Amino acid sequence: MFDGVDTYSYDFTTDAGKAYGVNAQIEVAPGIFGMIPGDSFPDGFINETDKDPTWTSQAGKPGYLRSDLNLDGQAENTDKNDHWRSNIGKGICVPN
Repeated sequence: MFDGVDTYSYDFTTDAGKAYGVNAQIEVAPGIFGMIPGDSFPDGFINETDKDPTWTSQAGKPGYLRSDLNLDGQAENTDKNDHWRSNIGKGICVPN
């Protein structure tokens, strides 16, 4: 949708197929879809590089850091355990 002020909006949340790429989203709540968290070293893959050095060096620090995967303002174990670990091996796809 174009609002006439060079701002666009698009609701990606209603279906996993609305995002670019295969398996680009996960169901974060019943019927609500969002980006796959865990790529804190932004290379398109969720793997060990996202934990070391990124998460390890930022753990325990406040702020919206790359390793703050749930965006609660703190890089902590829940980011690693609930978001990174559960998505290891997945990739994301962002168009050029």
